[in-house]
Amino acid sequence: MYPIYSFFILCLALASLEAGLTVNGLFTDNMLLQRNQAVPVWGNADPGNCITVAFANQEKTAVANETGEWQLELDPMPASGIPRTMLISATPGGESIARSNILVGDVWLCGGQSNMAQTMDRYLIWDQVKDDFSNDKLRLFKLKEGGVGSPQPSNTLVIDKLFKDSWQVCTPEYAAKFSATAGFFGMKLQHDTGVPIGLLYANRGATEANMWLPREVLEANPDYARFLDPSNENWKPSKDNPDAIRAPSYLYNGTIFPLAPFAIRGAIWYQGESDSKLAGLYTSLFANVIKSWRKLWGYEFPFYFVQLAPYSAVTADLSGESWAWLRDAQLQCLELVPNTGMAVITDAGEANDIHPQAKDIPGERLAKLAASLDDRNIDATFPVLKKMTTSRSKAYLTFKNVSGGLATRRVALNLSNGYLPGEAPDALVAVELEGFMICGEDRKFFKADALIVSNNEVMVFSPSVKKPVAVRYGWANFPICNLYGGNGMPATPFRTDTFPMPRFTQQLTGEPFTGISDDWGECMSILQPGDGPYQQVILDDIQCWSADSNYLYFRSATSGPRMSRINLLYYDEGYANMQVLYDSTSEETYASKQPGAWKPAGAINCNNSKQWRVVTFDLPDARFERGCNGADFRIQSNGALIIGGVFAFSQ
Repeated sequence: MYPIYSFFILCLALASLEAGLTVNGLFTDNMLLQRNQAVPVWGNADPGNCITVAFANQEKTAVANETGEWQLELDPMPASGIPRTMLISATPGGESIARSNILVGDVWLCGGQSNMAQTMDRYLIWDQVKDDFSNDKLRLFKLKEGGVGSPQPSNTLVIDKLFKDSWQVCTPEYAAKFSATAGFFGMKLQHDTGVPIGLLYANRGATEANMWLPREVLEANPDYARFLDPSNENWKPSKDNPDAIRAPSYLYNGTIFPLAPFAIRGAIWYQGESDSKLAGLYTSLFANVIKSWRKLWGYEFPFYFVQLAPYSAVTADLSGESWAWLRDAQLQCLELVPNTGMAVITDAGEANDIHPQAKDIPGERLAKLAASLDDRNIDATFPVLKKMTTSRSKAYLTFKNVSGGLATRRVALNLSNGYLPGEAPDALVAVELEGFMICGEDRKFFKADALIVSNNEVMVFSPSVKKPVAVRYGWANFPICNLYGGNGMPATPFRTDTFPMPRFTQQLTGEPFTGISDDWGECMSILQPGDGPYQQVILDDIQCWSADSNYLYFRSATSGPRMSRINLLYYDEGYANMQVLYDSTSEETYASKQPGAWKPAGAINCNNSKQWRVVTFDLPDARFERGCNGADFRIQSNGALIIGGVFAFSQ
């Protein structure tokens, strides 16, 4: 007698053998096929059946293998806006499938996080454009909104229910529920080129680049160990992470893998916000995304992406420039990875909206890049720094890609939410040339004056800097900058220096622990104010507190305002980030006495050394009156906490 699980597998095998003729879910009515290159078509049938695909005056055949899989290729076809029918048939079974209203043109894969994923009807501009958003030469295919995750590469295709398991012709009904960035991209590209366009929606908001990479790529790079380590919070299912969809590789496996080898012209991408805390890794990560997707498809297709927009409300960034470093990493990818293009959108951000309203700007600039593939007269370049020279107190910047000459344009960025781009009453406006900073040998940057002095040169100076050493442009989370090329494309933010990247959240890495000394002061007592359990354990002969709840609270033995020095003893395991907060007298940070009003002291980056470490924090304005959930000190982490003690003394 077969075990139950063997009988189940046998039933599945018999069911697949009796499934009959099917074609992959990408091949539906209203679809768009890629022009000028071989077009794979695949599906399932009874093993041994001969499959014939007839389309555009050609017939191709394949034989279903022993598991019922079949695949063939149609010969390259020119673009065509004439609707045609594809007939798929099997012999000897006699089954057939017909797909109608098919066009041939360019197919673009549209990937990334929320600024690519968010739908058109979420933006104010939709009310202005929806009546004109019909185009029978633009076809839309939407995978499940929110993406699909899988621990292993999967061939299962999950189509968004609103799209009725099919490609759809672009109408206001379907465009409203499609990517706004991709929608503007497709509409402009089709209008400007006259070629039918197909768009594949494959996104998920709040995602990091590692989630879009194959597992083997992550395993091959020691710098990526932090993502695969159990301390990575994305391995844990939660309300915002159902079925651990944000785990490394899960979105590559479940959302991208099922699309190959459907023929595409290229990919457009809008992502990076979620990687800003690790901007130093992003050039490598993003380059690997591009290379991995190209490897999956088997050819070097164009890959165009959006540089991050201005945004000021970057959480846990005390430097004010983590997004500037991420933009710099994106620029490095452009220079390092062949056949890529970047859309600069320094004029399309908002101070407090991570999803800026002006989605037409990135979409249409990506379209200009795509259109330039076939029309070399289209200039989609933007000004890029070529070199810097100095003369006395002036710095002179020479640019390339100026497209007829550098220029200044009016830029208006909203500070308040809920307005059309640049129309908020408190919008920040730049008319004269802005966005430059300059420093001397002390590396202290000052806002600089700047003048366009020739077709491709800008002079930069400040009365505070007598001997310039470096210049930066647009170097902030929320820059206001307005240097353009003659073609209307904004210059990319840049820096001329090679100064090290700052600690965005005052990150500290503790020194190896050598023993508690008398001048550490008394150990604070631990509390449990309701944010989760902890347990007392002994590790390496050190009595410590272990918490899986990601929070630990401590109370000082003495109270009252003072300057304090805190020594925090912790076990460095995994790659978690520990935020350290304290009860403060600072009215700027907290203006009430409500519980939970914490001031950040800094953060600790764990590096998986698997040893005890100690880090010191100087707190110039400690209050320590137990005003925060009855405590004076809190440690919170995105991974497990093992704390040997918090030792405080006055100075």
